[in-house]
Amino acid sequence: MKTTDFNDHWVNSFHHFASLIGSGPKNHYQPDLLLDCANGVGAMQFKVNLEKMTALFGEAMPLNVTIINDQASPDMLNENCGAEYVHKDVKFPSHYDGRVGVKCASFDGDADRLIYFYKVEGQETPVIIDGDK
Repeated sequence: MKTTDFNDHWVNSFHHFASLIGSGPKNHYQPDLLLDCANGVGAMQFKVNLEKMTALFGEAMPLNVTIINDQASPDMLNENCGAEYVHKDVKFPSHYDGRVGVKCASFDGDADRLIYFYKVEGQETPVIIDGDK
């Protein structure tokens, strides 16, 4: 049996997802994603995935990621950022640029938790898409 590392598995799964998106008037997929990495280890691994995805997709890359809070610093870990900060404090993470309607996600420091959120015009707190509920 062939073994693959987790990054290859993730990239191959995303490639399969991208093949299902299709095109046309009913396609509402938006490629922009703002990703808060909580200054933890998730940034390093996600950047590896992005490199592999770019090599696989080339110019047809179906994901445009802006990564914030990617310092991987113990002193800055989860400091005003990360999944728990966004979810429990109902605040945007530090370095969030305020874009309205863009899908956003935050890892926690060790990247074993992910929360999705977005901003609505005129609202000061994030709208949280909570998978637990």
